[in-house]
Amino acid sequence: MQLAPRGPQIVIDSLKRELKVGVKDSLHKLALYKALSISYWKKSPDSSIYYAKKSIKLAESAGEEEEKGDALHNLGVAYYYANDFKSSLDYFYQSLEISEKIADLNRIGRTLNSIGNIYYSLNNFPEAISSYKRSLVLTRQSSNTKMEASILNNMGSLYGSHGRIDAAYILLNQSVALLEKLNDSIGLSSSYNNIALLYRENGVYNKALKYDEKALHINKKMGRIWDVSFISNSIGETYFSKWSVFI
Repeated sequence: MQLAPRGPQIVIDSLKRELKVGVKDSLHKLALYKALSISYWKKSPDSSIYYAKKSIKLAESAGEEEEKGDALHNLGVAYYYANDFKSSLDYFYQSLEISEKIADLNRIGRTLNSIGNIYYSLNNFPEAISSYKRSLVLTRQSSNTKMEASILNNMGSLYGSHGRIDAAYILLNQSVALLEKLNDSIGLSSSYNNIALLYRENGVYNKALKYDEKALHINKKMGRIWDVSFISNSIGETYFSKWSVFI
């Protein structure tokens, strides 16, 4: 299937053109900065950081506390993709403070999930699982099924990385079941890849390839180049592990 590599760039170019024309409404401009920051997360973390910081300044000047919290969260994600976990964690906690102040369960749950991801990357299992569990409780209270599936996916991956295989399979399959009901292709891609990784690490290579092929198909169809590269590398590692047994 032919990729559509220009898709994300077309969105970015369109947002930039709208800014260049001149946007007088501060909330409209804030929405454009936010969209640009998110669009650049994986493509160019430095650009994402730039627009997230502009979002924060504009939200502060407009007195938009919720928007500031969202911008701080987006900045935390940008630093995560820049592999600056210390800065990422700092901005997530700033975002969390605002979400707790306004008592927004959905935002609190989302940010705790992000904090869990950072502790996961830092190999701090106790803090990661604690953040995920707190996030899961609040997310279920706010009936955010999509976020619930994301947290289950992250928890399953975390348990798998620490040898809790049975718990990992249960959580990852719960995530897949929710995402299939939602027809959430992007979420399914992540869950499929985590299941593939779990199978690979336990020597079940054919099933690992099956799930990664599913993830690859989704990302090719959507033109998500970064993810196509990531999943392709995962497939390569599985083939290497499979055939190295016979070397």
